Amino acid sequence: MKKMIKYLSRVGGSDVPEIVKRLMYKLLTNEVGNLFSWDGAKGKRKFKCLKLANVILDTVRANNHTKNATEADIIVYIKKWLVRSKDRMHLEDKRRRRNENQEEEDGNQEEEDGNDTM
Repeated sequence: MKKMIKYLSRVGGSDVPEIVKRLMYKLLTNEVGNLFSWDGAKGKRKFKCLKLANVILDTVRANNHTKNATEADIIVYIKKWLVRSKDRMHLEDKRRRRNENQEEEDGNQEEEDGNDTM
């Protein structure tokens, strides 16, 4: 676990919110994050019971800027990241659909342009 903490401490950051955000993005997808809440509320799985939760707590404290952060300080931002996973999933899906529609429109435009030259 120490090697993992050492490796993850390289994500950097200057404060607890930034470091937690970087770690969570590195370790979880939004789909996986959406399966969890810190305490297992609303039928979700408990994130606090995972070894990964302790890895994140220890990694934040391994950073010189945040070595004095309390567990409560760090947990606040883990909870926020988990709660917002669903919103980020929806945004990603929206962007993906928009890009697919744009590609389809671009393809249709190319076909129309090609027909004009015949």
